[in-house]
Amino acid sequence: MMRSLLLCSLATFALPQEPEAPTAQPVDPGPQPAETADWLQWERLGSTALSPDGRWMAWSARRNDGTGELRVRMLATEEVRRYAEGSGATFSSDGRWLAFQLGSSEAEREKDKEQKKEPRQDVLLRDLVTGEEETVEGASSFAFSEDGRHLALRRVKGRDLIVRDLTTGLDVHFGSVGGYSWCEARSLLAMTIDAEDDAGNGVRVYDAVSERLRTLDSDAADYKGLSWRDDATDLCVLRERAFEDGEDVTHVLLAWRGLDGAPRRTEFDLCEDAEGIDRRVVDRDLNWTDAGDGIYFGVKDWDDRPAALDGDAAKAKAEIAEVVEEEDDAPKPLRETLDDPAGVEVWHAADIQIIPRQKLTLGSDQRESDLCVLWLDEGEAGRVVVLEDAALRDLWPLEGDRFGLATDETPYLTEQRYSATLFDLYRVDLRTGARAPIVKRVKYRHAGDPTGRYALYVLSDQLYACDLESLASIDLTSSAPVPFINQEISALTDQKPAYGIGGWTTDGRVLLDSRYDLWAFALDGSGFTRLTHGGERALRHRRLVVDSEAEEFIDAARPFYVSLYGDLTKQSGFGRLRVDGAAFETLLLEDARAGRLIKAEDAQTFAFTRERFDDPPDVFVGGPQLADARQVTKGNAQHADFAWGHSELIDYVNDRGEPMQGALFYPAGWVAGRTYPLITYIYELRSQSLHQYDVPSERSPYSTAVFTSQGYFVLQPDITYRPQNPGVSATECVVPAVKQVLATGMVDPARVGLVGHSWGAYQTAFLVTQTDLFAAGVAGAPLTNMMSMAGSIYWNSGQSDGYIFHESQGRMDRPFWQDVDTYIANSPIFHVDRMNTPLLVAFGDKDGAVDWNQGVELYNAARLAEKQFVMLVYPGENHGLREKPNQVDYHHRVREWFDHYLKGAEAPSWITRGQTWLERTEELEDQKKD
Repeated sequence: MMRSLLLCSLATFALPQEPEAPTAQPVDPGPQPAETADWLQWERLGSTALSPDGRWMAWSARRNDGTGELRVRMLATEEVRRYAEGSGATFSSDGRWLAFQLGSSEAEREKDKEQKKEPRQDVLLRDLVTGEEETVEGASSFAFSEDGRHLALRRVKGRDLIVRDLTTGLDVHFGSVGGYSWCEARSLLAMTIDAEDDAGNGVRVYDAVSERLRTLDSDAADYKGLSWRDDATDLCVLRERAFEDGEDVTHVLLAWRGLDGAPRRTEFDLCEDAEGIDRRVVDRDLNWTDAGDGIYFGVKDWDDRPAALDGDAAKAKAEIAEVVEEEDDAPKPLRETLDDPAGVEVWHAADIQIIPRQKLTLGSDQRESDLCVLWLDEGEAGRVVVLEDAALRDLWPLEGDRFGLATDETPYLTEQRYSATLFDLYRVDLRTGARAPIVKRVKYRHAGDPTGRYALYVLSDQLYACDLESLASIDLTSSAPVPFINQEISALTDQKPAYGIGGWTTDGRVLLDSRYDLWAFALDGSGFTRLTHGGERALRHRRLVVDSEAEEFIDAARPFYVSLYGDLTKQSGFGRLRVDGAAFETLLLEDARAGRLIKAEDAQTFAFTRERFDDPPDVFVGGPQLADARQVTKGNAQHADFAWGHSELIDYVNDRGEPMQGALFYPAGWVAGRTYPLITYIYELRSQSLHQYDVPSERSPYSTAVFTSQGYFVLQPDITYRPQNPGVSATECVVPAVKQVLATGMVDPARVGLVGHSWGAYQTAFLVTQTDLFAAGVAGAPLTNMMSMAGSIYWNSGQSDGYIFHESQGRMDRPFWQDVDTYIANSPIFHVDRMNTPLLVAFGDKDGAVDWNQGVELYNAARLAEKQFVMLVYPGENHGLREKPNQVDYHHRVREWFDHYLKGAEAPSWITRGQTWLERTEELEDQKKD
C-alpha cells in the first residue's frame, strides 16, 4: 500500500525543473535539387518569329509532360498570350494578322491513336489590331498571300480550300483541291483540282482581288508540281499522261506566262514535240529560269514503254505473242512454271554501291531522272536541252542561267567503294548542252557569284575560282598567310573541306572563312583583304544571314552580322561588319551561349537567344546595335525554385603533351570541402557544351542536369586523335582530364564513372579495358570489334562501314588485313580480359548505325572472361531509343547502375544476377494487367 501511494505521489507532484531552453528554429536549407517528378515542368524553347513591323513576337515551347504552347507577346507590353498546343506561327506581310496550327498533346495523340481517331488539326487566326480570334476546325495547312490581305486554308476532310478576304472577312470555298500556291507578284492563287472520279480535274487560278476564277487547263488526269516564277506571274505544272496498267506514265509540261493579263500558254509533250528524245517526263520539281524563258524538269528512260506510242502494228504484234505463249503446251522445267520469282539478291564483290545502298538511293524518279531545260521561245513548242546523262550528274544552274556546273564520278567509281566521292567538274552551256572540263579529281565545289561567271572548287588544300567564260582557274588562297581548308578535321580523308564560304559580294569578291576570320578575295585573283582579327584571340567570326533582302549577295556598302565564338574562352556573341573597309563592331560578347539571331523583315528589330548552364535559354529583343536588348521571355521560371549546378572550364595537357580543355559541371547544392562522385561523358569535342542549358528528363539517359541534380560532378573532356589509333587517342585524352579533376580534391577517386553513346560508347568500352580509373561504365550502342565493324554495314544509309573508317570517325585509313596489330590494339573485345570495370551496354536490335552484333560479341566475350557485364536489348529500336517506355526504362537503369557502383546504393536484381526470359515475360504480363 505504501509503495503504491509513493508512486502516486511522485506522479502527481513533479519536482522543480530548470526553465526550458528556447526551441531552435529550423535553418532554411534553401532551394533543393529538382527530383524526378519535378522534371515534368521543364520545357524546351522552340522556334521564334517576329512580325514584319517588329511589334510582335511569337515563340513555341514543348514541356517534358508532353504538352506544348505557343506564346505571343506585343513587345511594347508585358502581356503574354498562351495557346495550348499551338505551333508554326506565321505573320502576314502587313503585320496585322497571325495564324498558327493547333494540335494535340502527346497524351491526346496517344488516346486518338487507340481510338483510331484523326488527331486535332485546327488553325487559329488572330487580328493583331482588334484582338479578335477565330479557330478554323479541321484545317491542315494555311498560307497568306504575299500582300497579307488574303489567307488560304486547307481543310482536312474533302480537301476543301477556303480563301478568306481578311479585309471583309468573306470566304470563298473550292472543293477537291490537290495542291495550292500563292503568286509572289500578285494575289493569284493557283490550284490543282483532284476529284475522286477525275471528272473536273484541272488547273485553276483565283484572283483574290477581282474574285475572278480562271480554268487554265482541264483533263481527266492528275496535275502535279505547281511552280510560280519568283516575283512574276508565270506558272507551270505537270499533267500526267497515263496508258495501260503496268505501263510507265509520262507528263505533259504546261506553262502560262503573264497571268496578270493575257497569258501565253505553252504545252509541251516530250513524246510528241521533241524529236530524238524517246524518254518520259517524270514527277520531279519544276523550276523557272531567272528570266522566265525556260523551265527545268526531269526525264527518264522508259522501263515499260507504252505500246500505244508505237501505233497499232506494235500493239497487234504484242497480242499475237501473248496468244502464242498461251498455246504453247510443251512441258516446262519447274523453274519456268513458278508463279513467284525467287527472293534472292545478288551481292557481287565488284559492286560499286552495295545492294543496301542501292535500295535506299535508287528507284525514285527524282533521283534517277536527268535534268533538262525547256527553252520556251525557241521552236514551235519550245526546245529541249538535256543537261545530264548517265555519267554527268548533279547539274547546278548558275545565276543568269547561262552556265551550270555538273560532275562526272565515273572515272573514280572503283575508289568510291570505301573512299570519298571524287569527280571531274564540268561547265555545261545551258542553251546548247555543250560541256567543257574544268578540273579533274576533286571532292568539293562551290557556286556561284551574282553574275554566274565564277565557281569555286577545292584542290590540293587550296580554293580555286574558275572563270566560266574562259575556263581559266585562279588559285585564290595559296599566297594567303593562313589556311582556308579545315585543319581541325581529324578524319583521314585525302581532301578536307574548306572552313566555309561566307558569301559573294556585288563588287566581284568572295568571302572565305579561315579558322577564326573572314577574308575577302577578288575573284580575278588580284588580291585579298583580311576583314576581321579573331586569330590573335582564337575568336571565330562567321557571317550570319538575318535579313531576307541580303540572303543571296552582299552589298559592299551595307553592314552584315557576324557570329562570334571564343575557342578557348567559350564566349559567344555577335558583331557587325562591312566589306568596304569599315572597322569591325563587336556588339555582344559574353560568357554565355548566344545564338539564333533574327531580324524583323521591315523594321530594325532583332531577336536572339541567350543561355548558360545555370540560366535557361530566353529570347532577347533590341535594336541593330543589340546593346539595348531586353529579355522578353521567361522560360522555365520554376528553375529558380531549385538548386542547380554551375559549370567551369578546365585546362589540362593530354599524354601527347597537347593543351586540352573540358567542361566541368558541379552538383546541385555543391558544398565546398565535400567530396562527390563523378560521371565522365565523352564523345569527341565536348568543352563547347560549357554554357549549354540542359533540360532534365526521364527520357534522356545521359542528361548532365539529371546527373548534377543527383549529386554528381559531370566532366565532358575534349578528345583529339592521331591517325590509326582512335581508342588509344581517347585514353591519352580522357585519363589526364579525369586526373586533373581528381587533383582538386572535390571528387572521390573511388567513385568515378564513364559514359558515352555510339562513338562515345566505343571509347567508353575501350577505356575500361585500358585503365582501372573508373568504378563503372555505361556504353550505349558501342563499336567493340574494329575488325568485324569495318566489314559491317551502316544500315541506316546502306553504306559499308568501311567508308566510315576511311573517311570519318573511324580514322583507320588502312584495311585490317594490312594492319592487324593496330586494329587489335584499338578494339575493346581483344582486351576484355583486362576489363575490371563493371560495364553496362545497351542496344536496339534494329540498330542501323552500329550493328547490334557488336554488343553480342562483347557480351559473349565478357561471359567467357567472367566479367561484370550487362547488356540491355530493346527490340525494334534503332541507334537511339524512340519509344517512350524504352527511353524511360533506360534512363532509370543508367541511374541505378551508377547509383550502385558510385554511391553504394543497393543493387537491383537485374544488376546482380540478370533476368531470365520467363521472368521478363511474367513482368510484362503483370504490367499489362496493371
